[in-house]
Amino acid sequence: FPVTIAFRVYGSSSVDIAGGNTITATQGATVDFNQGSHYDNATGIFTAPITGVYSATATLRTGSTATLNQASIQKNSSSSGANVIAFWEVVGNTASNGFGHMSMAGICRLASGDTLRLRVISGNVQFDVNDSYAVTFVG
Repeated sequence: FPVTIAFRVYGSSSVDIAGGNTITATQGATVDFNQGSHYDNATGIFTAPITGVYSATATLRTGSTATLNQASIQKNSSSSGANVIAFWEVVGNTASNGFGHMSMAGICRLASGDTLRLRVISGNVQFDVNDSYAVTFVG
């Protein structure tokens, strides 16, 4: 029976990650499992090995500044239209208004060679021990 294509990384840092960055090992992403080895923790990029439907989830923490914080799971490094698989946005931070961890989820069809990444768009977020990012092939 073939191995299900799936990975999960979890956070290990409470340092702010500024807009424009993809979540990688540099920002504290630690690989929990990587079935099929299709996720590259150095780049933060998952590459679909086969065409099919994939499920993607992410949980992040608001950063330490009271600003607009945005992140998304993006297909093929694009932040527009149908290439945004999931989106997360919150104004504020944990110190000023009680926001903390937020989750996002999406489902998408990927062709073989398409990619997904978890990207901070604006503001800043943290990827600490309560946070994770995962993608699973569902059929």
